[in-house]
Amino acid sequence: MKVVNTMLPLQEVVLAQMYVEERIAQAAREQLLREAERVQRAQREKVALKARVGRTLDTVGQRLEAAGAA
Repeated sequence: MKVVNTMLPLQEVVLAQMYVEERIAQAAREQLLREAERVQRAQREKVALKARVGRTLDTVGQRLEAAGAA
């Protein structure tokens, strides 16, 4: 009977350890996904900024041409 009593706590310890390890792995995956999303967002913002700067330069160039023609 003693063998059964010592096996049950050991099984509980192993299960608890497996649960903790799975939670750590899940947290690492979630952190990796958040970081990937942050990088993608930064890249999109960089492209959007370049587009705005390009449009501004076009507008300024057009105005300078118009001012030179006048």
